Amino acid sequence: MSAALTIRMQEHQISDVPLPVNFDVEGLQDYLTEVWRSRRLLADEVLGDAGEAEGGQHRAQLLDLLPGGWVRARNYVGVVQWDGVRIEVYPKLFAHDAPESGRWFAHVLWWLSYCRRLRFPFAGVLTELAAVNQFPEALIAQFARLAYHLVTTQPHSQYQAVEEPLTYPRGRLQVAASARESLRHGKYHRLVYSHEPFVHDNRLNRLIRYVARQLHGQCRFAETADLLRQVEFVLDEVSDQPATVADCDAVQLTPHFADYGPCVAMCRFFLAHSYLDLDVWAASASSCLLVPMEYVFEDFLRGFLEVHFGQQYAVAYQSTGWLTDEGVFQLRPDLILTCRTTQAQLIVDAKYKKRFGQEQTRKAGIGQADLYQMLSYALKRECPRALLLYPAADGKQPTAARRFSVSSGLLRPEVSCIALWAASVPISGGVGEENEWIEALAQSLHEGLGLVFSG
Repeated sequence: MSAALTIRMQEHQISDVPLPVNFDVEGLQDYLTEVWRSRRLLADEVLGDAGEAEGGQHRAQLLDLLPGGWVRARNYVGVVQWDGVRIEVYPKLFAHDAPESGRWFAHVLWWLSYCRRLRFPFAGVLTELAAVNQFPEALIAQFARLAYHLVTTQPHSQYQAVEEPLTYPRGRLQVAASARESLRHGKYHRLVYSHEPFVHDNRLNRLIRYVARQLHGQCRFAETADLLRQVEFVLDEVSDQPATVADCDAVQLTPHFADYGPCVAMCRFFLAHSYLDLDVWAASASSCLLVPMEYVFEDFLRGFLEVHFGQQYAVAYQSTGWLTDEGVFQLRPDLILTCRTTQAQLIVDAKYKKRFGQEQTRKAGIGQADLYQMLSYALKRECPRALLLYPAADGKQPTAARRFSVSSGLLRPEVSCIALWAASVPISGGVGEENEWIEALAQSLHEGLGLVFSG
């Protein structure tokens, strides 16, 4: 079922077009509330207590449905499709761009591919989007390609513990179980043994077959459906049993079958999240991928630094501490970089805020509260340098980093001042130019970090 109406808006804005007159607003509200309650895309520590209302009740914070059918976006960006209506919320970085271009969504998926706390295992989904150009079909297509490749080139068999009554000795005799299940019923010829046969019908293959069967009935592209059908055919001798998230967590992979790791992560994504509800999607075509941009930007920078700068810097993530000796007023800097050569440290805090056009002003577009926060981090951790990182405007070249010096008689004699830096980094680019996005961001971070550590 394709969306009959598409509503597009920038985050924190109200839609220009209302929902249809007879649209089931309460149904959409209930769906969003259920998505919010089961928002397992985020690791538990991401939202913390911030996502709970008084009394521990969940609040549907993904979108606000206003009187008159108007929709107001919050800090979540992404796509919601429900009952023939598609709602797209794009990042404020792309406010000047034509939202219908879809370029913003490709960037969101690229950012998610580097995230560590946000559980989104579809790192190569941009390639699928180029061919499929629809979400969530691109996710299903990527799973189908990977699953088909694995089950045909690396068939998985493993030793699996089995306890069953047999008429011949095999493995270890279970005396208690034999007395309980065989001897007391007069079945002296059948004793219970535990053994570990090398089987193809194992938990992993049952998991892949179940997810493939569920997705096969819901995908709308013939090529994807054919791949999923081939996966089911290859696994035809595997038991057809329902699978749950617990089955994903229970799968243990040996180093020889490590390539199955991403496939298991995808299965977990499909089974765990109402972002892609396997039970109702076929009937109502409902899907939802909404992510909080503050956490995405922060987590994206962490993953990017680990991947592209891991040999130069050790990256510590959200090292929690307290501002006061009494253990109140928590401090949680986003990142702490340690130069592997000099052991010099740098506190980095990601700020998903617009300061477009203000970089050259006296305050460089920095909020006073943000500067106070960074100063607290630096003083408490006795670190003489800290860096605020902002996203650069889409399509604009970031300006040079700005330095602010804070002197105090309380500092150690060898520390003349605390250097607080602010810089913008490019996290967007042209359509289909992912390599150029990576190169531009890596170059900007390389120059910025070199300046901060030497300054």
